[in-house]
Amino acid sequence: MSTATTVTGTPARPAAAGLLRKVLRIDSWSTAAFGVFLLAGSKPLSAPLGLPATWSVPLGVAMLGGAAALALIAGYPRIPTGPATAVIAGNALSFVAMLLLAFSGLLPLTGLGIVFLAVGAVVVAVYAVVEFVGLRRYLEVGEG
Repeated sequence: MSTATTVTGTPARPAAAGLLRKVLRIDSWSTAAFGVFLLAGSKPLSAPLGLPATWSVPLGVAMLGGAAALALIAGYPRIPTGPATAVIAGNALSFVAMLLLAFSGLLPLTGLGIVFLAVGAVVVAVYAVVEFVGLRRYLEVGEG
């Protein structure tokens, strides 16, 4: 049985991709759930949140596509670093976009709608940070 080593010659942890793979999968499932929530709740949630259905439906569809991409990336035997880096950048951009939408006045959000988007932004930021840490660990052991 051979043991993988890092570029410095130290033994690699067998589960080097564990954190990154796990957070990508959790991100995938939560993104899918949020996309379904936006699609199913587009009309009933419009009044309490102030989020027009013309925004929630396309966002929900895009989130389902993003969830599928996240699941695909997490499913590779060796997680490709380019797409993993793109996920981190996408989550960071989503964080900024959600905060801008929440506080810019571009959408007729209610107070609850502002809180809803702000909390979503924080969740996305947490995913970006944990995925970044996971990718860094993955690269440190020479897996990526």
